[in-house]
Amino acid sequence: MAYVDRSQTRWFRSAPAFFKWEASRTPTLETRHAVTLTEDFELCRYEVAQYQYKALMGDNPSQAPLGSNLPVDRVLWVEAMGFCRKLTELEHLSGRLPADQEYSLPTEAQWEYSCRAGTTTAYSFGDDVEQLDDYAWFSHNAEFKAHPVGLKKPNAWGLHDMHGNVWEWCFDVFCGDYSSAAVTDPIGRADDGIYGCRGGAWGFPPAACRSAARCGGGLPPRLKFFGFRVAKVQTRKSEPEPKVTHSPPELYDFSGSGPAEVYDFTRSPPQEKYDFKFDP
Repeated sequence: MAYVDRSQTRWFRSAPAFFKWEASRTPTLETRHAVTLTEDFELCRYEVAQYQYKALMGDNPSQAPLGSNLPVDRVLWVEAMGFCRKLTELEHLSGRLPADQEYSLPTEAQWEYSCRAGTTTAYSFGDDVEQLDDYAWFSHNAEFKAHPVGLKKPNAWGLHDMHGNVWEWCFDVFCGDYSSAAVTDPIGRADDGIYGCRGGAWGFPPAACRSAARCGGGLPPRLKFFGFRVAKVQTRKSEPEPKVTHSPPELYDFSGSGPAEVYDFTRSPPQEKYDFKFDP
């Protein structure tokens, strides 16, 4: 790819699959249910980096451009989809992408299936939160900043940063809690202007980085925790309709039990330290 360095875009390929999610999900937003995915898709092994976004889109919305290989952040859902559409157009013109395929954001189901890599545990590596430091940048080790993509261990399918670093936009409009009914190729409803995000981020606790953890965000404001990764999918018939909402960001409880731990995406950490050394 001319605009997205091939060294940063190795793909994991998924075949049609049936899977169930782990039993220890939170009682809200994460109702356990069976999912069937009927179409092949591919997911980039890394989050989109700042240099990739700037090369294709001409700007870098990140809060502080600390290094080209850091994940792009402060990206709106519509901008992430704009990146995918532009990449699709260029790759169609070059003949490298078949006409019946496109680049897009993964659905929440595609994202979680890829993150789990065949597991039914809290994290892709198991239930032991003490191992999270090996796989994720999160509140306990990130020093209040994002880190270059791909430094932490990948999951069993070779995908890096599925836990932590930046929240990743999904294709779906956020649908609130799931039904317990089995579903096939689910895509969230398009009636509330809130889009799904997965994976947790550098300023969030371990519970927010679980494979099942979910949140949603509207179009504005720009939030420093939000980035994305690209999926290669069969051409979709339509996109969720973006609706501009200026309401305050939603608050999400990632505790699951006991006293609520509510995290406000707009708040600043107690201290923000930035390393201005260039990351090659």
